[in-house]
Amino acid sequence: MTLPLKPEQLGTWVAHLPPSKTPLPEPPARSIAALRQQSTGTASDSLARPGGDAGEQAWRDHEAQARQPLKVRLATAKLHTGLIVAAISQVGTAPPETVPSFVERASRWLEDTTAQFAQGSPVRSNYHRYELARVLVNALERRPTLVDEIAPEQMGQWFAQEPPHLPTDAPAASAWQSLDPATEWRMAWARALTRVLEAAIQAPFNREPSALLDDAKAALTTEVERQSTQAEREEPALPEGALRIIRLHALKSASQLYAATLRQVYHESARAIQQYQDLIDQGKTAEADQCALDYQARHLGYVGVPHHFQENTALQERLATAAAAPASPTASDPSPTDTARASGLAPS
Repeated sequence: MTLPLKPEQLGTWVAHLPPSKTPLPEPPARSIAALRQQSTGTASDSLARPGGDAGEQAWRDHEAQARQPLKVRLATAKLHTGLIVAAISQVGTAPPETVPSFVERASRWLEDTTAQFAQGSPVRSNYHRYELARVLVNALERRPTLVDEIAPEQMGQWFAQEPPHLPTDAPAASAWQSLDPATEWRMAWARALTRVLEAAIQAPFNREPSALLDDAKAALTTEVERQSTQAEREEPALPEGALRIIRLHALKSASQLYAATLRQVYHESARAIQQYQDLIDQGKTAEADQCALDYQARHLGYVGVPHHFQENTALQERLATAAAAPASPTASDPSPTDTARASGLAPS
């Protein structure tokens, strides 16, 4: 009777086997194809896909429906971030109106312009109007005076016109590949700090660039973590992978507002300092003293940047929350801050 080999004897037994003169048979091609199909995840396994194709599609529909409110919220936040940046950008030339007042006027301008565009174009969904709104907001960031310079009717008609020549042989689109999350996050931070450094060059506070960027990174990190924590507490729970998107969006929006805040505080501070000097030169000591007190009360100077950044982020959050909220069925005159939802500027 042959006793079973112990585990420690198996290696010795195999080592003393005579070499085989018959080569092992090649596995059938059908088995190799099956293994390759399984390794690529294309095998149709009822256990891997409960419910088959119908179940898979139902799951995808559920995921898309769960992500829709998040898409609307982030879309409206982008628009209002741009409007706030545009409002702050006015400070380089003349004392601006208040930021909420400009945002209100610009919101109405956006509504009227996109409405004119919709009348003269074959608009298929609200997404067309939202894309136009993004283009207009980007233009306002660079030239806020467009609100007063070009009437909505004229702007809408220009956008609705067919271009005279369209490309006939566009190059084939290359396959899009996503970065890994760590690389994507590093690149997002690089873009964010570049925005801040560009603003710092335009608003030259008496600070070393490295120290200024350290302050910016601390402020942006705090804001991103605040928004992330707030999102994690929401009900219902966010879809899988949504928190990463929220963090990327929060970093981009916060860096835009921080850069705009640097310019805002610098130009307002320079204007106040010049006013103080003029009063001193005119011998108006009492008025100069009051100007100095106002300087401190308004949180001007570089030390006031965190205060104004918090104010701007709070304003952006209020506007985005109001825009994403369902419109009241009894309201006869909706607020202009509801533009993205009430006027159809948010994608559907």
